[in-house]
Amino acid sequence: MAAIPPFRFEEIENNVYRGAYPTLRNFPFLLPLKLRTIISLIPEKPTSDLKKFAEKIGAKIIWKKVPKYKEAIALTPEGITDLVESLISLDSLPVYIHCIDGLHVTGLVVMCLRKLMHWRVDKIKAEFARFVPERNVPPAESRFLSAFDGGSAGLLLPKAIPKWLFKGNRISRHPTIKLVTRRERQERLDSKAVEDIDVMRTVSIQHTEPSLSTVFFVDPVATANPNSVAMFDTLFVSPKNLWGCTTRTVMPHQLGSEHDVSPRSGSPSIASTNLGAAVAAAPDAEQNSRYYPCPYVTDQLREDGPSGHVTATLRALALEGLTTTPAWMAFSQ
Repeated sequence: MAAIPPFRFEEIENNVYRGAYPTLRNFPFLLPLKLRTIISLIPEKPTSDLKKFAEKIGAKIIWKKVPKYKEAIALTPEGITDLVESLISLDSLPVYIHCIDGLHVTGLVVMCLRKLMHWRVDKIKAEFARFVPERNVPPAESRFLSAFDGGSAGLLLPKAIPKWLFKGNRISRHPTIKLVTRRERQERLDSKAVEDIDVMRTVSIQHTEPSLSTVFFVDPVATANPNSVAMFDTLFVSPKNLWGCTTRTVMPHQLGSEHDVSPRSGSPSIASTNLGAAVAAAPDAEQNSRYYPCPYVTDQLREDGPSGHVTATLRALALEGLTTTPAWMAFSQ
């Protein structure tokens, strides 16, 4: 089989590669790269073909559930920071990072990597523009790049970094990104108050048919603090499709039985405006898990400019003894 590179394949730096989703015909091309890590930023789990290929070459797959790009950024600063840390870790290299098409999602991660590398903004944007059809950086991505500072937990440099980053020498300060030690990161995570928890995920929910409903799963914030809580921020939905939302937390069975955990308050509070709202039922609990209602506070629910979108900011209340868990939000027309 001929060696065909994945669509939009390119070597970012030595042993760091980017591109679109690799298929069977791309595997002979990737084989000589001796990849240790494949980072998949895609809506669904990697295919069995990709999993078998990774197993064959001894590579680890890091899958981040990221919806297909639809003019909305689906990654958070914390999520980007986690990915950048993987790209600069010698333990991860050689690494191949990809999204569905190798365009905006992968491009945003690479832009933030370049910012860490002290690239000029115009050079960063020019590289991004080479890969996208519009040949420029959309306003949302441009704002994200400008604001990116490592997120709430900061960016932790690995013990050993590649030669192309700071000439292989670890630094303690960066002009625009918060660099932290392992202890500082843990302190940041442990000291997070409910009011201070940053954005988890920004999502765009769209409906093409009146009967279509969507359930979106939100990954937990990475933290060792057992009293952490989850938060949604700037969830964009079309007003006509905002039907209702509710949240649930799931307690891993190893934490104990049901009576070991009790919410501080009762059922979820449901966002309601003139748009109307209703409770959407959460799916049944999986085996060895139990669902508990998670009370949420609606901080903000307003129409956002001429787009007619609604910006809903929801903040969770603390739950005694629960680890941070996925939260459910359901939208139905």
